[in-house]
Amino acid sequence: MTAVIALPALANMLMVFGLLPMDGVIFPFLAYGGSAVIVNAEACADIAAMLDYLNKNTKSGNGI
Repeated sequence: MTAVIALPALANMLMVFGLLPMDGVIFPFLAYGGSAVIVNAEACADIAAMLDYLNKNTKSGNGI
């Protein structure tokens, strides 16, 4: 939970000091707003579920 506050604060400090660019999308999952966060979280959950299914249902266990 600390990372939720610390990472954006660190990114902001690095931008102020000129160590990161001030333009561009720093946090792509959050930069486009609330509905994009929900869609991206669902997409990540779908990928994780598919990988979990593949790992449980293959002999090698690596999903391939």
